Amino acid sequence: MKQKTEAELQLEVRRHTIGNRAEIEASKYAGCLNCCAVFAAIQVNSWRDEWTSPEKRNRVKRWTGQCPSCGEPAVIGSGSGLLEDQSYLPVVHELLKRF
Repeated sequence: MKQKTEAELQLEVRRHTIGNRAEIEASKYAGCLNCCAVFAAIQVNSWRDEWTSPEKRNRVKRWTGQCPSCGEPAVIGSGSGLLEDQSYLPVVHELLKRF
């Protein structure tokens, strides 16, 4: 299997941390890329609305989960398949700090 570059990893992470309400609600647990906390997905009860288009007539709301520990919108659900290995959170946390 091909090793992912940092840019590919960052893109994949962003896809799963923005507009992720359905993914989090379908997950058993979730993790925060900001504080590296792991918690039951049902603990995510604060959502931030993201818009998909800058034009008012084309706007569609996408809900992004906020971490129950630190409040940052950097949550990934286990349904993404990215949390199989718990060591993933600190690695991605360090990667995102550099960008």
